[in-house]
Amino acid sequence: MTNQQKTKNKTNSMKGLAITHKGFEDICAKEINELVKTKTKVLEGCVEFEIEKLEDLCLIAYKAQSIIKILYYIDSCEYSEIEDLKKLTDKIDFDQWFNEETTFVVRCKRMDDTDESTQYIESQMGEYILEKKKLKVELKQPDVTFFVYICESKAYFGIDMTATELSKRQYKIYLHPEALKGTMGYCLYRMSDAKVGDVILDPFCGSGTILIETALHQTQFPVNYFNKQKFAFLKFKPLKEVDFDKFFTEIDKQAKENKKITLNGFDHQLRYVTSSKNNAKIAGIEKNINFARADAEWLDTKMEEEQVDWIITDPPMPSAMVNPQKIQKVYEDFFYQAEFILKKQGKVIVITRNTSLLKQIAEQKKFKIEHERQVWSGKQEYSVIIFSK
Repeated sequence: MTNQQKTKNKTNSMKGLAITHKGFEDICAKEINELVKTKTKVLEGCVEFEIEKLEDLCLIAYKAQSIIKILYYIDSCEYSEIEDLKKLTDKIDFDQWFNEETTFVVRCKRMDDTDESTQYIESQMGEYILEKKKLKVELKQPDVTFFVYICESKAYFGIDMTATELSKRQYKIYLHPEALKGTMGYCLYRMSDAKVGDVILDPFCGSGTILIETALHQTQFPVNYFNKQKFAFLKFKPLKEVDFDKFFTEIDKQAKENKKITLNGFDHQLRYVTSSKNNAKIAGIEKNINFARADAEWLDTKMEEEQVDWIITDPPMPSAMVNPQKIQKVYEDFFYQAEFILKKQGKVIVITRNTSLLKQIAEQKKFKIEHERQVWSGKQEYSVIIFSK
């Protein structure tokens, strides 16, 4: 191959962009590599990666659990004003994506605090594209959605493969008031080195999100199995020759039932145990999780000594509605019981918005911090801490 040919191939290479939770970019990159085995580049709140074909993005959209949006990546720029973004539209191959009947819309998501609204960016970019090309605008159900993602001073531009937020889960019908997004629950699980067969416990399971995401991954059951007919990419012009019935069937064949139940979810309120069971049933993996009612102080009646490999949980937090002394007792009971039921090399992974009391009690119970990081769900900041005995 000549140098000229190599340069041409590099220029024509396709890329994807996965928007994820800020702070969990490494988890997202790991998942993308597992699904399509490609080179990834971790950015602020997103991951850039190479693809061989558009079907790679379809596969990621169908199975990935850490991703909020998946884009066919056009380009990025340093962003200070709308004119910076307009230049990116020069790189759109309109003939590839549009025919006479194709409709479009522009959508925007930004992670920075600013007076400039996303609606302003959407309208300005939409008008600019209309000036360049006579296309049809459709606000509710467009064929093609151009997507602008702005984080700090960087703007990323591409075509939304799904036109829906992948962080929204179809199974989340019965909710806990402090329920995590499914994407966050998955990333917490992937913070562990857990293998299929490891005993995993969430003693504050709420609506079951963490364990449901764990079960979906361990059984390889597609997170969007019941949502597959709603994807925008089914109507894309460059993918019109793809047999998507066959495409989905081949992926679905990889799913397997994990008959040995090693995932356990407890909550002190029966209504949340019931909610977790119902959500797991809707997700299609209810046989893989054992949900039961249990208070933190009685974990040793549900689990044996040194039985548990991983405790992964979103514990209750002090608030205006909850007595701080009550939360302190819950934390004391939790770490006391964790010391008993965890294996010697077992670990505790927690996510919280208030770390001071949790760290204090953990230290009193002789647990040490192995890792800590800040992550964001939208503009809400959380801390994720891994404790060991």
